[in-house]
Amino acid sequence: MKKYICIILFLALSLTGCSITTNEDTKPKVKPKVNTTENLSIITTNKLLYYMTKDIVKENHDVDYMLLTENEQWSYEYTEDALNNIANKDLFIYFGADFEPWINDFLGDIKNGRVTSVNGSRGTKIVKLENPVEYGDATITDNPYYWMNPSNYKILMSNIKNAIQEKDPQNRKIYETNFNENMKELSELQKSADDNNELIDKTVFVTFGDTFDYLAQGLGIKLVKVYEDTDKLDIEEDLDQATSDEKSIIFLTDGVTLPENCRELINKYKMKRIKVQNYSYDSDYIELLDKNYEAINQAISEESE
Repeated sequence: MKKYICIILFLALSLTGCSITTNEDTKPKVKPKVNTTENLSIITTNKLLYYMTKDIVKENHDVDYMLLTENEQWSYEYTEDALNNIANKDLFIYFGADFEPWINDFLGDIKNGRVTSVNGSRGTKIVKLENPVEYGDATITDNPYYWMNPSNYKILMSNIKNAIQEKDPQNRKIYETNFNENMKELSELQKSADDNNELIDKTVFVTFGDTFDYLAQGLGIKLVKVYEDTDKLDIEEDLDQATSDEKSIIFLTDGVTLPENCRELINKYKMKRIKVQNYSYDSDYIELLDKNYEAINQAISEESE
């Protein structure tokens, strides 16, 4: 009888499985991580703006750029294929303020598509060129390098961040964090530059044209600007006063060929030439600004010795 009872119990357990527990059953169930973020397709007009956008999104989303060098911005002639390509992106980010002199026509020719265009210069403080530049039938009056003033750069980066947050609101905190980290780097760089304010006050900075207006704003320096039609006598009075005040005189250049009046002034006052840049395709903004500040700080330190 006992033998039959054991057999019946064994069969019951085998059929129901209710009282059999395995190690597999006790392991916690781990749900696979699902990335619900839509992978945005973002394109910028140039490489420097690409770096700025990457500082906001980091490794998220697909970011690309159209043009590499600054000269390409001025010689660019867009095609129907380019218009169609941009139309199918999620975000199209451009500097604005006439840095891309063809941008208004370009935007007007984009037909249909899902793209949202972002003007990085919106809300920034733009200064006018003393000598406007002709571009085809248009006249360029805005000085385009507004981002070299850190105050404008903050607004530019905020415009980029806000546009990405609108497209990907569920990750807005990530972009806010990345933005704040970038602003912290900028703040630390500015504090380092401020350490040389005393030497900057003992230096007169001369340059050709309006190229470095925003860089000067950021450093709090006043530029003596020379144009092709500038009479040297108008400049020499200021430089003679600087010499009598025992101030150093430094010439800021981006490497362009200088007109004769500039070369004569540089030679007469034995100015030290310092190369600085507003645009770079092989370094991001913080690196670009740091290189400029370092070049200026080194020059004024050497002149003060």
